Amino acid sequence: ADGPVEPWGYRDKVSFVFAPAGRQPLVMGHYRRGTRSAFAAGECPVHAEAGNEVAFRLRDALVRAGVPAAAPDGRNGIARHVVVRVAEGTGDRLATLVVTENVTPLRRVTGDMERFERQMSSRPVAGTQPPRFGFHLNLHDRADGFLFGRETKRLFGPMEVRETLAGVTFLLSPTSFFQTNVRIAGLMVDHVLRLLPPESCPRVLDLYSGVGLFALPLARRGQEVTAVEENRHAVAAADAAVRFNRLPDGAWRPVAGRVEAAISRLTPRPGGRAWDAVILDPPRQGCPPAVLDWIFRTLRPRLAVYVSCNPQALAADLAAIPPDYAIAEVTPYDMFPHTAHIEAVGSLVLKS
Repeated sequence: ADGPVEPWGYRDKVSFVFAPAGRQPLVMGHYRRGTRSAFAAGECPVHAEAGNEVAFRLRDALVRAGVPAAAPDGRNGIARHVVVRVAEGTGDRLATLVVTENVTPLRRVTGDMERFERQMSSRPVAGTQPPRFGFHLNLHDRADGFLFGRETKRLFGPMEVRETLAGVTFLLSPTSFFQTNVRIAGLMVDHVLRLLPPESCPRVLDLYSGVGLFALPLARRGQEVTAVEENRHAVAAADAAVRFNRLPDGAWRPVAGRVEAAISRLTPRPGGRAWDAVILDPPRQGCPPAVLDWIFRTLRPRLAVYVSCNPQALAADLAAIPPDYAIAEVTPYDMFPHTAHIEAVGSLVLKS
């Protein structure tokens, strides 16, 4: 990938689990690999330090207030997780405490975090505004594998933080999905923009578009983008970013729904305008065969960009693409240093 990237402090989404440990009603840490058994963490050097500061301050507040940790299934306790989003550009922080129920001792915790917010705001920051801090409570009492429950309540501070990539500002709420490593995500966005110049790719189809990580920077520079995404929260977040950034009229066309269901409606009519390029950013298991077949046998764009979070799935999908497409490049990105997880950006060009 382009340029050196610091392998420490890169996780802008900081996450810890709370758990009981022996005689201690609450410790904060991570699950041991392959288990639901948590260990108490004294530090986490891959997290953004600003996020660690918030998390450990919250842990101490919970201990002082006597709030017990919940079991992994959400029973027999209150505190389950803390998630802190740190904005790379501004240093703004958004903390979300996930609990099984809203109990009275949490008022004392909120008071402690308000004092922390005042201390943070009073720190001198040369030439910039002091970072903002928001604190939210998420209610999650179900025994499932999801990090968040259905209801989130703002306790104080902003509703979202702002993260800017390629000139586009994204509005990140407590439970919204966004890239964990914003520095590497920025390199990947720049890479995709270079592969799709507006002169040769004025019309782009973005499949599995999420919050518009690639689609909105393309639309910002005047390209006409149709973006397909099934997650309604992601579509709403992208739409809010479009309004906030005042993107050009007609440059952004969202299609809410599963890609597999949407492709029949997206096939150009005879004589109609086709897309010059397609972006694919499918889930970890890769792209369904029906979608690959539609792109490379029916749609047949001159250029396709495949963004993958699973090299094995990427290799299998590339092997299934018709031979009249050439693999121009595949560039790996170390999105999660110190792990085996690699993301990649590949481009395919129609030979004829």
